Amino acid sequence: MSMGINTDYNQAGYGNSSVYGYGTSVVQKERKKEDDILDDLSKRFTNADISVGSESSFPIKSSHKEFSVILSEDEMNILKNGSNEEKEKLYKTIESSIKTLSDLSEKMKDDEDYGKFDLGLSINNGNIISYLANDGKNSYSAGSIDDLIKEINNRNKEQDKEMED
Repeated sequence: MSMGINTDYNQAGYGNSSVYGYGTSVVQKERKKEDDILDDLSKRFTNADISVGSESSFPIKSSHKEFSVILSEDEMNILKNGSNEEKEKLYKTIESSIKTLSDLSEKMKDDEDYGKFDLGLSINNGNIISYLANDGKNSYSAGSIDDLIKEINNRNKEQDKEMED
Protein backbone atom coordinates (compact mmCIF):
# COMPACT_ATOMS: atom_id res chain seq x y z
CA MET A 1 0.00 0.00 0.00
CA SER A 2 1.44 3.32 -1.02
CA MET A 3 0.56 6.74 0.31
CA GLY A 4 0.24 9.51 -2.19
CA ILE A 5 -0.24 13.23 -2.12
CA ASN A 6 -3.41 14.60 -3.66
CA THR A 7 -2.36 17.03 -6.37
CA ASP A 8 -5.89 17.80 -7.54
CA TYR A 9 -6.10 21.38 -6.26
CA ASN A 10 -9.84 21.68 -6.78
CA GLN A 11 -10.52 18.66 -4.59
CA ALA A 12 -8.07 19.91 -2.01
CA GLY A 13 -9.94 23.21 -1.75
CA TYR A 14 -7.56 25.25 -3.83
CA GLY A 15 -8.05 26.82 -7.19
CA ASN A 16 -11.37 27.81 -8.65
CA SER A 17 -13.74 24.87 -8.37
CA SER A 18 -16.83 27.08 -8.56
CA VAL A 19 -17.55 30.74 -9.07
CA TYR A 20 -18.40 31.57 -5.45
CA GLY A 21 -18.21 28.20 -3.75
CA TYR A 22 -15.62 26.02 -2.19
CA GLY A 23 -12.11 26.89 -3.28
CA THR A 24 -12.93 30.41 -4.41
CA SER A 25 -10.05 32.85 -4.32
CA VAL A 26 -9.98 35.75 -1.89
CA VAL A 27 -10.12 38.18 -4.81
CA GLN A 28 -13.34 36.63 -6.10
CA LYS A 29 -14.93 36.70 -2.66
CA GLU A 30 -13.98 40.36 -2.22
CA ARG A 31 -15.37 41.20 -5.67
CA LYS A 32 -18.62 39.40 -4.83
CA LYS A 33 -18.84 41.36 -1.58
CA GLU A 34 -18.29 44.64 -3.48
CA ASP A 35 -20.95 43.68 -6.03
CA ASP A 36 -23.40 42.93 -3.22
CA ILE A 37 -22.66 46.29 -1.59
CA LEU A 38 -23.13 48.15 -4.89
CA ASP A 39 -26.43 46.30 -5.44
CA ASP A 40 -27.56 47.30 -1.96
CA LEU A 41 -26.56 50.93 -2.59
CA SER A 42 -28.43 50.99 -5.91
CA LYS A 43 -31.57 49.81 -4.09
CA ARG A 44 -31.06 52.38 -1.36
CA PHE A 45 -30.34 55.28 -3.74
CA THR A 46 -32.55 54.53 -6.74
CA ASN A 47 -31.82 57.77 -8.63
CA ALA A 48 -28.04 57.27 -8.70
CA ASP A 49 -25.58 54.96 -10.41
CA ILE A 50 -22.92 54.09 -7.88
CA SER A 51 -19.48 52.84 -8.80
CA VAL A 52 -15.99 52.54 -7.40
CA GLY A 53 -13.32 54.57 -9.16
CA SER A 54 -12.06 58.12 -9.50
CA GLU A 55 -13.40 61.43 -10.75
CA SER A 56 -11.86 60.69 -14.13
CA SER A 57 -14.52 58.01 -14.66
CA PHE A 58 -17.29 60.67 -14.55
CA PRO A 59 -19.72 60.79 -16.19
CA ILE A 60 -20.51 57.11 -16.06
CA LYS A 61 -21.05 56.32 -19.73
CA SER A 62 -23.67 53.63 -19.22
CA SER A 63 -25.60 55.64 -16.65
CA HIS A 64 -29.34 55.83 -17.13
CA LYS A 65 -30.00 57.39 -13.77
CA GLU A 66 -30.22 60.99 -12.72
CA PHE A 67 -26.89 61.11 -10.85
CA SER A 68 -23.56 59.34 -10.60
CA VAL A 69 -21.83 58.60 -7.31
CA ILE A 70 -18.20 57.53 -7.44
CA LEU A 71 -16.72 56.00 -4.31
CA SER A 72 -13.00 55.58 -3.75
CA GLU A 73 -11.52 52.25 -2.73
CA ASP A 74 -11.22 53.65 0.80
CA GLU A 75 -14.97 54.22 1.00
CA MET A 76 -15.66 50.77 -0.41
CA ASN A 77 -13.41 49.33 2.29
CA ILE A 78 -15.46 51.16 4.92
CA LEU A 79 -18.62 49.62 3.50
CA LYS A 80 -17.01 46.17 3.42
CA ASN A 81 -15.16 46.17 6.72
CA GLY A 82 -16.00 49.30 8.69
CA SER A 83 -18.00 49.61 11.87
CA ASN A 84 -21.75 50.20 11.67
CA GLU A 85 -21.12 53.78 12.78
CA GLU A 86 -18.65 54.38 9.92
CA LYS A 87 -21.04 52.83 7.41
CA GLU A 88 -24.00 54.93 8.61
CA LYS A 89 -21.91 58.09 8.42
CA LEU A 90 -21.02 57.28 4.82
CA TYR A 91 -24.66 56.43 3.94
CA LYS A 92 -25.77 59.77 5.40
CA THR A 93 -23.06 61.59 3.45
CA ILE A 94 -24.21 59.97 0.21
CA GLU A 95 -27.86 60.66 0.97
CA SER A 96 -27.36 64.35 1.82
CA SER A 97 -25.09 64.85 -1.20
CA ILE A 98 -27.63 63.29 -3.56
CA LYS A 99 -30.30 65.56 -2.05
CA THR A 100 -28.05 68.56 -2.75
CA LEU A 101 -27.59 67.39 -6.36
CA SER A 102 -31.32 66.87 -6.71
CA ASP A 103 -31.95 70.45 -5.56
CA LEU A 104 -29.38 71.72 -8.07
CA SER A 105 -30.94 69.63 -10.82
CA GLU A 106 -34.35 71.19 -10.15
CA LYS A 107 -32.82 74.67 -10.21
CA MET A 108 -31.10 73.91 -13.52
CA LYS A 109 -34.32 72.60 -15.07
CA ASP A 110 -36.05 75.87 -14.19
CA ASP A 111 -33.29 78.01 -15.71
CA GLU A 112 -32.74 77.51 -19.45
CA ASP A 113 -29.30 79.18 -19.27
CA TYR A 114 -27.83 76.02 -17.78
CA GLY A 115 -28.57 73.57 -20.57
CA LYS A 116 -28.18 69.83 -20.04
CA PHE A 117 -25.68 68.50 -17.52
CA ASP A 118 -24.74 65.13 -16.12
CA LEU A 119 -24.39 65.59 -12.37
CA GLY A 120 -22.52 63.50 -9.88
CA LEU A 121 -20.29 63.38 -6.90
CA SER A 122 -17.10 61.74 -5.87
CA ILE A 123 -16.45 60.67 -2.29
CA ASN A 124 -12.93 59.81 -1.29
CA ASN A 125 -10.48 59.58 1.56
CA GLY A 126 -12.63 60.25 4.58
CA ASN A 127 -15.81 61.55 3.00
CA ILE A 128 -14.24 64.43 1.08
CA ILE A 129 -16.82 65.28 -1.54
CA SER A 130 -16.32 66.71 -4.98
CA TYR A 131 -19.46 67.74 -6.83
CA LEU A 132 -19.21 67.01 -10.54
CA ALA A 133 -20.93 68.29 -13.68
CA ASN A 134 -20.40 67.57 -17.35
CA ASP A 135 -22.17 69.26 -20.25
CA GLY A 136 -20.77 66.95 -22.92
CA LYS A 137 -17.94 69.35 -23.73
CA ASN A 138 -16.55 70.43 -20.38
CA SER A 139 -16.21 68.82 -16.99
CA TYR A 140 -16.47 70.70 -13.73
CA SER A 141 -15.45 69.69 -10.23
CA ALA A 142 -15.79 71.65 -7.00
CA GLY A 143 -15.70 71.04 -3.28
CA SER A 144 -19.08 72.66 -2.72
CA ILE A 145 -22.27 72.95 -4.71
CA ASP A 146 -21.94 76.76 -4.63
CA ASP A 147 -18.46 76.57 -6.18
CA LEU A 148 -19.78 74.18 -8.83
CA ILE A 149 -22.54 76.65 -9.73
CA LYS A 150 -19.94 79.45 -9.94
CA GLU A 151 -17.84 77.38 -12.34
CA ILE A 152 -20.86 76.66 -14.52
CA ASN A 153 -21.96 80.31 -14.45
CA ASN A 154 -18.45 81.42 -15.43
CA ARG A 155 -18.66 79.07 -18.39
CA ASN A 156 -21.99 80.60 -19.37
CA LYS A 157 -20.51 84.10 -19.15
CA GLU A 158 -17.53 83.07 -21.30
CA GLN A 159 -19.82 81.56 -23.92
CA ASP A 160 -22.00 84.67 -23.94
CA LYS A 161 -18.91 86.85 -24.40
CA GLU A 162 -17.69 84.67 -27.27
CA MET A 163 -21.06 85.00 -28.98
CA GLU A 164 -20.91 88.78 -28.68
CA ASP A 165 -17.46 88.97 -30.30
